[in-house]
Amino acid sequence: MTELHLNGLPAVLPQNLNIKVNHENVYLTAASQYTLDIELPLQGCPQNLAIFGHINRIDARRRSITLQALLTASGKVILKGSALITSITRRSVKVQLLAGNSEFNFFGKGEGMYINEMGIVATESAPTYGRDTIDDTAIEAYQAALYGAYPERNFVYFPLFNETLGGTMNNQMYYVDTGQNNLTYPILGASGATTGEGRRETDIIAVSPQPYLCWLIDAIITKMGYTLERNDMIGTPLQQIFVCMPGNSTTISKHLPHWTVNEFFRQLEAFLGMVLIVDDVKKMASLISKRFFFMHNVKHINNIVDDFEVEVDNEVKADVSIGRTGYTDNGLAAELSLPASAMRKATIVQIDSDGIDTEDSATDRIIYEHNGRRFVHWTDDNGATYYSRMVDQARPRPAQGDTEDDRTSGLDVELKFVPARTTTGTLAVRHWKSYDRREELVKEETISIPVLTVTGVAIENRAQRGNSTGGFSLQEYIEDDSLENEESEVPDFIEVAYNDDTEHYGLSDSGIKCKYWFGKTFCGVMGNVRVNTLSFDFGLVPTDGTNIYSLCHSGLLQIDKTAKRCIRFLHPGSVDPKPLFVIRGKRFVCEKIERQIDSKGMQPLVTGYFYEVSE
Repeated sequence: MTELHLNGLPAVLPQNLNIKVNHENVYLTAASQYTLDIELPLQGCPQNLAIFGHINRIDARRRSITLQALLTASGKVILKGSALITSITRRSVKVQLLAGNSEFNFFGKGEGMYINEMGIVATESAPTYGRDTIDDTAIEAYQAALYGAYPERNFVYFPLFNETLGGTMNNQMYYVDTGQNNLTYPILGASGATTGEGRRETDIIAVSPQPYLCWLIDAIITKMGYTLERNDMIGTPLQQIFVCMPGNSTTISKHLPHWTVNEFFRQLEAFLGMVLIVDDVKKMASLISKRFFFMHNVKHINNIVDDFEVEVDNEVKADVSIGRTGYTDNGLAAELSLPASAMRKATIVQIDSDGIDTEDSATDRIIYEHNGRRFVHWTDDNGATYYSRMVDQARPRPAQGDTEDDRTSGLDVELKFVPARTTTGTLAVRHWKSYDRREELVKEETISIPVLTVTGVAIENRAQRGNSTGGFSLQEYIEDDSLENEESEVPDFIEVAYNDDTEHYGLSDSGIKCKYWFGKTFCGVMGNVRVNTLSFDFGLVPTDGTNIYSLCHSGLLQIDKTAKRCIRFLHPGSVDPKPLFVIRGKRFVCEKIERQIDSKGMQPLVTGYFYEVSE
């Protein structure tokens, strides 16, 4: 027997009931459980009229009406989720049932909500620092608040150069109190400006909270009304990835791209090799690594009735694990992804270590490679050789069968989570001598430091380009119409960096007792600081280190999407498409399971669509 309950009330089903229930595998698609249209009688059916009311009125048609749905057959729950009304007449109403990812992604939730309009607000305030109680312990706590690791901190405050704005967010100035044994302390957002008496001023408008990606994911899931039950980023280096926000607003979502929730998670899944699984009944969501998706979950299929090959959808997107994969163009420096023209002229030489033979006559045309990492001979401005430089860290990963250095082909998978660039910035240091109720500037210096660089500008930051000091200036807008176009659309990508919670820059060489951290992207060499031994980078190709490839895309099942099999078999109960299937001694990944349900219950014949796992 088949029953359908809508908003807890039993619905009257048509006599010639024939419901097709689809259950897709979220590993391959964005859907899970759904049905095709079910036509329910209205005219002369008081039970259904009690459920739907006067739904055929014109004003009701203008509203999106949804109901809680429970479909049972043969004494088993087939689908528990929501019913979407697709059409209405006097005689009947058609509904489509959806559950899990199908409801989350296509039921006016993930598809209809934009992440930059979700009103996601920073849950932590920017750390402040008082000068009256300065000691080493207070400084350490302040720096931990600026650069603390996740999950102890949800936000960090690394210096961030906004190239469109032409200014540095989270700029810092270090003060050295020569009257207290050269005690050094940083001021977040310091503008470097001073009053006539030589006292400092701070420009708080420059403070930009940078959320950890894990926090942002959890915030979006929460805004959708769900709880994130599992996140496989946690406990790995991936949890230290943070989002580089180009603006200073504490409303984080204002600086995100105009992506739907669907697009955000599709991009996240491609970037980190994840799968989002949603349980709409429990209002729970899980972000599972593809590397663990099929672990210890194998199902054997017997009682096969039919087996034949079907046409493959040509629009099926290439899998990250086998397709040509690279980052979308956000202005990455040429040294991070060498252009095809450079690769055609260069020669790759495998070496046993990072050392380069500086006596090689063709050094300028050689790329030295060691365990997947590449280096070139580099010279300073005076032409004197002084180090080897890491290059090509962000190069695309070739598809199967491609030559590694063929850069002319387009990308099969374009990742829109992209690493921020790193440039050389300056850190201002001022030496002061404290007296009673006054301070004296002793000397001032600047030090070159690595700084993250991002695209985009927020209107609140316009003050940093001109003389305004209180946000944007209405007079500027009235006098210069060109500023109207400078509110700037946020780029169609999200720039990220990495915090390994390690001090990378000591300023003791300048006689300053302080420390400096910088967020990592692909830091090869910045200034005179060599950091070739990275604990993590955003590389997409195999190396001897830890990167996106090794953590997210290595060891995945290789699925042959060039041939799809339709296999029909008999099975009395429900069939979950998510396990790894073994059929006639071969391994398959299921794309979709189809079941037919009539008034008597669920039919035993199952139709499944499968891709074979290639070894």
